[in-house]
Formats: sequence, C-alpha cells, structure tokens
Amino acid sequence: EDKSPGLKRGERGERAYKTYCHHCHGENGDGTGHIGKGLVIKPVDLTIPDGAARFTAQNIAHVVREGSGKPGAAMIPWKTVLPEEAIKDVAVYTADLAAHGRAKRLAK
Repeated sequence: EDKSPGLKRGERGERAYKTYCHHCHGENGDGTGHIGKGLVIKPVDLTIPDGAARFTAQNIAHVVREGSGKPGAAMIPWKTVLPEEAIKDVAVYTADLAAHGRAKRLAK
C-alpha cells in the first residue's frame, strides 16, 4: 500500500494502476497492455462509449477486490494482495481514466 506523505488518492491510485493494472489494461485503460494482448479473454476496454454506468469507482473496486468471476478470465481477486484502501485508490483513478478515455473517443 502506498501511503506516501502528501499523495492524494488519485496519485496513489495512479501509482497502483501503473504497478498492477496497466500490464493488462493498458496505459489508457483500453485493454491493450502488453500482457493483455496475449490473453485468450481480453481485458475489458474501460473506455468504451457506453461504459459510464458499468465503470464506476464502486463497480471497479468490486472487480479489483473479487476478480471478474468469468471462467477463464485473467482478472484475479486482488483482495489478498492489495489492502482495501489501495483498492479504493486504484478504483477512483481507473474510473477517472475510463471517463477521460470515453470522452476522447466520443469527441472523435
């Protein structure tokens, strides 16, 4: 868990995302990370235009905590690896990243 003095939740979440998540979900949350590209079940693209209702911080925290629950999916439960506060941090960051990605896609 990153409790670096002076870091806000978004900054801690960004660090956690870049440490644990981007390998599969990609730098921008679009599911194109270098490991994700090789998986049979691809990581979810968090930037899909209709994802606003699905990719809330609360929903993301649940999936990070419990895993995807989909047979064959690589999204494991992180609750034994990350403390709850770190899960919340990365969920807030990831929800913001997803919203930013959706906005860019919709603007095209």
